[in-house]
Amino acid sequence: MTAVSAGETYYVSSGTQSEILVERGGVLIVEKGGTVSGTTVFGITSVASGGYAFSTGVYSGGQMFVSGTAYYTDDDNAYVLVGGSHGEAYYGVVESGGTEVVEDVAYGTALETGGKQLVYGGATTDVQVYDGSEQIVNDTGFADATSVFAGGDQLVYGVAQNTLIDGGTQQIGNGQQDTGDDRAASETVSNGNVYVYGGEFAEDAGLTSDTTLRVGGTEYLSGGLSRHDIISSGGAELVYGSGTATSASVRTGGTLTVFSGGFAVSAAISRGGTINVSSGAHSTATTVSGGGEEVIWQGATTTGTRVASGGKELIIYTGTASGTVVSTGGTEIVSGGATSIYGVIDGGTVDLLSNGSLGAEVTFIGSGGDLDIKSSGPAATISGFAAGDHVTLAKLTYSASERAVVKTSGVVTISGGAHIYNVYISGAAVGETNFTLSAGSGGGTVLGLSGALGPAVHMSFLAPTTAAGIVAELLPVTLAAAPLHQQTLGHVNSADLAPHAASAYLAGLTTDLLTIPRGGNQALVLHASH
Repeated sequence: MTAVSAGETYYVSSGTQSEILVERGGVLIVEKGGTVSGTTVFGITSVASGGYAFSTGVYSGGQMFVSGTAYYTDDDNAYVLVGGSHGEAYYGVVESGGTEVVEDVAYGTALETGGKQLVYGGATTDVQVYDGSEQIVNDTGFADATSVFAGGDQLVYGVAQNTLIDGGTQQIGNGQQDTGDDRAASETVSNGNVYVYGGEFAEDAGLTSDTTLRVGGTEYLSGGLSRHDIISSGGAELVYGSGTATSASVRTGGTLTVFSGGFAVSAAISRGGTINVSSGAHSTATTVSGGGEEVIWQGATTTGTRVASGGKELIIYTGTASGTVVSTGGTEIVSGGATSIYGVIDGGTVDLLSNGSLGAEVTFIGSGGDLDIKSSGPAATISGFAAGDHVTLAKLTYSASERAVVKTSGVVTISGGAHIYNVYISGAAVGETNFTLSAGSGGGTVLGLSGALGPAVHMSFLAPTTAAGIVAELLPVTLAAAPLHQQTLGHVNSADLAPHAASAYLAGLTTDLLTIPRGGNQALVLHASH
């Protein structure tokens, strides 16, 4: 073994030399073309560009500077700098009290208890961070494929990608003004935590993108941002004041919770996933489908939710939803004291519980929608109501004696015995006869429509004396479409003017006078009296 004593400098400029001991105060310099193996360092070792060091142990205050290439370095309570524009370190170990500073490239480093790696302007790949150790990725640093295990920490002020957090902790940003990217991408978190902080200014905020949270993995956004996260199988994302989660996908067993001041934008909730919007928080453009659930808690708000087949939106006391669209197979539940305003029922179901509110208006589009009213009836106006849509009055027991009548334009009155319900339906004209009543499958009375809404008019048939079989009297005819459109009628004979046929022929009539030619010089003139 060659010993390099205090005050002595030893050079290796060519070939390979093994078993060198560098004592405290001694200096070993491995020049270009030189190689050392099995070196023990208590003093200083420098590996120049083009030089190589294998299986070096740096101990108890020793220092190693790598501008060349080092393999299998053991840093125990010592200092290793990988820099000089060409420095490369492979498969090193940093132990208690040891520090590795990476200004160039480090691959496969293992950080054990008490070990630390600082990434300054350099890049690391496949670093293992174990209990009691930490990796710090500074403003200009880059870390790829780091694994952080239980008790380990990764602090990111630069960029980290493809990180695995398996029981460990990751912090992104520091809540202050800085010059780094504060960004992590495409990482997986299980049984560990990620903390994403905001900054003094918007550009200083920490950011995660395409993170997968599962099996006990939790991400905390405290003013930070997340994009395209996947939350499933027991994973959770918690969004706090001024934090924003954008385009999160919440799946089986995953939970996205937004607290006061936080925002969730364009989340997709499905297959047993849940989004909880708490008091003072807001979500917008959420899509809920296939077993997913959105819960709007007391004092929370949501805008533009789409509830698709199998999805559910639940609005709790004093919570507010605006512009929710409930599609076929979807359900919105508006509980007591909660509000759903400007809602749209597109073939889905809205359950309005006692003391729930629909605001000023609810709109049906398409067909097959159901508004299930479990209160005494909403003051909201229903627009777009058409054949195939239903309003279920859960508290009104069905009876064959019940009638649905329109005595005031836009107000459908359902009466049966001592019970009277008013349902406000836009387009319902006085004398409307197309409303139907039936027994609900779960009890109550179901209001439906057998045709299209439209005004009731009377038609007087003014026929030539030669027109046999035409009755010149007032006949009630309900037009089949609203708004009405001009319709040109072809040649008809007297049999076509029976009351039931006239309704079909006159669908869409807008003029008060209509002449129906009968051939030759004969004609039937119809006069509408509104």
